[in-house]
Formats: sequence, structure tokens, C-alpha cells
Amino acid sequence: MSEEPRERTLELDRLVNFSDAVFAIAATVLVLSINYSHNLQQPDLDRKLWREFGDVLPQVLAYGLSFYIIARNWLAHHRMFRMIRRIDARFIAMNITLLGLIALLPYPTDVYGNYPSSRPTLIVYAASISAVGFMSAALWFYASRSNRLIDPSTPRDWVVHSHLRALSIPAVFLTSIPVSFVSVAAARFWWLLLIPVRVAFTRRYGKITDIW
Repeated sequence: MSEEPRERTLELDRLVNFSDAVFAIAATVLVLSINYSHNLQQPDLDRKLWREFGDVLPQVLAYGLSFYIIARNWLAHHRMFRMIRRIDARFIAMNITLLGLIALLPYPTDVYGNYPSSRPTLIVYAASISAVGFMSAALWFYASRSNRLIDPSTPRDWVVHSHLRALSIPAVFLTSIPVSFVSVAAARFWWLLLIPVRVAFTRRYGKITDIW
């Protein structure tokens, strides 16, 4: 058996399996950021419960946004590893760093969900998500530069599109930080820029699955 197939089937597959597990656990733990009162009692329990649902809505929205971010990063990670043909020590270290940042996301999500109108919590939350995006982009840049670790037949458009998509999330979240000094609410709406940015990428490059 040649060296590369053995590395592909053993070391690379172990890295993929470990990565998938971290993504799955981080996405699952996010739900623990939704807290509610356990001691609600009569009288007027129905009214109290409806008010409780309204109180936890910011936590649910923070959970949904963080779940989306983790899911998008997992999809990007999955697409990347379809092209990876070999790994080295630096790539493994960078991948572990990315997984560490993913595993950290439930904490800023919890804090932000409980204090959604606070500028410090928004800044920490935006910075945490940006760190994940930059690390993902750095991982792909390292692997794809001069076809260091990827399949040499990978289309150039696929490489460029993946770079831009990886950088789009941190670009939007980082630029929301200075906006928060004007208005925290405006900074939250700033995150909706992800929608037109993704639409623009699709119009320019097509769906990323089309390049597959």
C-alpha cells in the first residue's frame, strides 16, 4: 500500500471524524444557553408562561444565529476536506485551533443571549464568530496555496469562492463592532448583510455545489 492512500484512509479520516464530533457537540451544547424559570406557579400560570417565552426570545435568537454559524462552518469544513489529499503537522494544529474556537462559541452565545442590548456582549460575540471565520479561511488558504494539500485538479473558481465565503462572515461581524458604538440595535441588523453578500457570491460564482 502506498504512503498517501494509507495517510488518507487512516490519519486524514481520524481528523475528519474528530472534527465532525466537535462541530456536533458544540452545536448541541448551544441549546443549554436557553434558560427559563422552573418555579412558575399559579395563579395566572398561563400569563406567566407567555411572558417567560417572550423573555427567552433573545436567547432563542442567539442560539439560532450561532447554530447557523456553526452549521455554515461545518459545511465549509466538509467541502474543504473533499479536496484535501494529504495533511501535515501545521494543518493539524490549525484545524485543532479552529475546533477550539468552535467549541468556545456556546459561551459568548449564552452571555449575548442574556444581555442582547449590551455593547460589550455584542462585541465579544461578534469577535468570537469572526475568529472562527478567519481561522477557517486561514486553514483553507494554507491547504490550497500552490495546491499544497489539495487535489491539483480543484477548479480555481472553487478555491477563490471558498476563500471569499469564509471571509464574508467575519467581515460582516467585525464591521458591526464600530456600528455598535452608534447603536447596538443597528449593529444587530448589520448582520443581515450576510444575505446580500451570499446572494452576490452566488450570482458571481454560481452555487458552491455547482463548482463541486
